[in-house]
Amino acid sequence: MNNSNINNSNCPVIVPFNGNNLYLVNNNNEPFVPMKPIVEGMGLDWKSQYSKLKQKFNTCMVEITIQLPNDIQNRLVSCLSLRKLPAWLYSIQPNKVKPELRDAVIKYQEECDEVLWQYWTKGQVTKESVKTVLPKHIGLAEYRKARAISMATKSAEVICNRFDNLSKLSQQVIFAKMVNSSVNEELIPLPILENKTFSASEVGDLLGVSSNKIGRIANKLNLKTDEYGIFVLDKSRSSDKQVETFRYNEKAIDVIKNHLINKEIA
Repeated sequence: MNNSNINNSNCPVIVPFNGNNLYLVNNNNEPFVPMKPIVEGMGLDWKSQYSKLKQKFNTCMVEITIQLPNDIQNRLVSCLSLRKLPAWLYSIQPNKVKPELRDAVIKYQEECDEVLWQYWTKGQVTKESVKTVLPKHIGLAEYRKARAISMATKSAEVICNRFDNLSKLSQQVIFAKMVNSSVNEELIPLPILENKTFSASEVGDLLGVSSNKIGRIANKLNLKTDEYGIFVLDKSRSSDKQVETFRYNEKAIDVIKNHLINKEIA
């Protein structure tokens, strides 16, 4: 689970639902949901559900420092990616909870993520219930799966549009990983890399120089093109943010190596 701080301008959006308030948080332009209000709104025990979230959804959770309404200070709040919320909701089995909680659990399963998604995309709820728009020939499970895929696809589009230099291959990887993760199955096969690529740090280790020097040489020789590698999305070395980085192929390494040799001779 990662830690993340957001600015006050990204304060949580209040989303009324079933007599309670739920919240949405913008984390690096991705919608995340503080989970304790949802769990308690369903009448479930937060401690046991938090343990379950950490075990099964840890890679999709972040700890975000925010101040929720009715609180007097900023706190670290456990948030789950909105695109993974349907998977968690349907991990709860209504027939195994107390009878007095069953209706609330089913209500959350049927409508909670729909309401949150509409608030995230439209700023309001335009449909009273999933039930009112669900075609009779489609089961709720199939509808949920299709919408989870749609949510993941839209999130992937936002990411790819934010980073103009990403290669087609990198975009395919982003779409495959996000869609597959949203439904916990491999719907889209990951593309196969035809040529091995290396990060600036790996190239630096091979040639005995720093990664920064590799970057400077690559910029000077205009190597950051399709001929010499690909742009990919990677985690920043200094934060949890995703950043655009260039990975070098063997042809680029040969060019950089020859450049270094020629500099030494000169």
